[in-house]
Amino acid sequence: MQPLDMQETNSLASHKLNIIQWITSLDDFAIIEKLEQVKNRYIIERNEGREDIKASPISEQERQSILQGIAEIQQGKGIPHSEVKGIYEKWL
Repeated sequence: MQPLDMQETNSLASHKLNIIQWITSLDDFAIIEKLEQVKNRYIIERNEGREDIKASPISEQERQSILQGIAEIQQGKGIPHSEVKGIYEKWL
């Protein structure tokens, strides 16, 4: 991947600011959850195969469990946070 030139850097910064402003205006928790899923998937995919990740505080088994959970969510097998919260709110 080649470094960005000054014009591309400014454009990227502008796009990021537009997205940040849009996110701060959101009132729909479901959309926020979906954005969080995209962020988490991006982080995991970006870190796949990196040697320094192996030194992270979680075990490989924990990491695989997290990846499996994300895959299940992507397949629609997850339970939305709002639903889980509704079930367990009497204990919170």
